[in-house]
Amino acid sequence: MLEKVRYTKTGKKFNIFEFEGRLHERIILTKEQYLEHITRKHPEISIEIIEEVLVTPDIVTKKSKSKKEKFPKEIYYDK
Repeated sequence: MLEKVRYTKTGKKFNIFEFEGRLHERIILTKEQYLEHITRKHPEISIEIIEEVLVTPDIVTKKSKSKKEKFPKEIYYDK
């Protein structure tokens, strides 16, 4: 996990956490989202737990590019 600072085109500054996941290469969580949602509604969840789950997930849902499938694919991982 890396803590970074990003800027929008208008120059607004965002503090972010950048994770590497098992399926997705780069996952971004803003510090504002973490403080406003996760710490308030899920106080037992820490950044370390989030990072651990992203690296070793039980189930990952990935959107299918096929229009025939109504539901996303689920990929299961053995622990």
